[in-house]
Amino acid sequence: MMNWDRHDEELLLSVSPEGVRFLREQWSWLRELVRWQLAAATDDPLAAVTGLPVSVGSIDGRLAYVVDYWSGTDEPPPVRRVREGWVLHDVERGLHRALASLPPHGGVVRLPESVDGVTAEWGAMIETLHLVLDVSGRVNATGDPARTLPPAPAPDEAEDYRRSLLWLELVLEALAEARRTAQAPAGD
Repeated sequence: MMNWDRHDEELLLSVSPEGVRFLREQWSWLRELVRWQLAAATDDPLAAVTGLPVSVGSIDGRLAYVVDYWSGTDEPPPVRRVREGWVLHDVERGLHRALASLPPHGGVVRLPESVDGVTAEWGAMIETLHLVLDVSGRVNATGDPARTLPPAPAPDEAEDYRRSLLWLELVLEALAEARRTAQAPAGD
């Protein structure tokens, strides 16, 4: 179970040393994967105007699912290609801030309470990691050749993915419960 509390305008989330270590390792790995993908971005004129990368070539299949999740799948390919770089840029920045919020070991994560602020972004990075691990733990390397996927995990690794996903779901539920409590009418 994930414990949380409030202090003034901060959400306090209690995370075990194992949980902090897991998040630090997984978010760091994911940030490096995103950076690797962004390194394949082009100096497209649109990138020069917006200051944001435009993806070229194939995309790691796990990150393709992230882009689909955060921006949808209804866009024509050229628009989707632009959105890939933008979504991944935002994910990389969010992962950087989420990693910075972790205590050195286990303990309390202090998240300023704001619908559009750190708490929402932290939850989005948990959702992103959940999506990537879910895809990594169950999808084969078959399918769209523009979306490269890793090989399916060994059976003993699949159990690790399942446990990790369950823990991330507990964190997401704790954040959702904290949001519901914050939005509840005061003083009945």
